[in-house]
Amino acid sequence: MGDSDLVVLMAKEAIIRIFEDGRLGQINDNHGVTDPGSNGEAVLLAAKLTGDQGLKTGADGMLDYFLSPTFEAAGTATEGQDFFILIERPDATS
Repeated sequence: MGDSDLVVLMAKEAIIRIFEDGRLGQINDNHGVTDPGSNGEAVLLAAKLTGDQGLKTGADGMLDYFLSPTFEAAGTATEGQDFFILIERPDATS
C-alpha cells in the first residue's frame, strides 16, 4: 500500500467522524479547537486523488469551521505557535 492509499483511508476515517460544525476526525468534544484541522489537508488531497465529492465537502466544512465567526485567533506565543478560541461553543454532536 502506497502513501496515497493511506491518505485516502485516513481521510475517509476522518469523514466518518465529522461533527456538524465541520470538525473532522472527532470522537468526543474534548479535543482542542484546532486539532481537527490536521485532517483537512489529507482530506482535500484524498478528494483530489479520488474525485470523491463527500471528501471535498468534508474538507470544505473544515475550512468553513475555521473561517466561522465563532472562531477567533487568540494570539501567538513567542515560539511562533498560534492560539485560537471558540467565542461560542457549538453543540458537539456527530
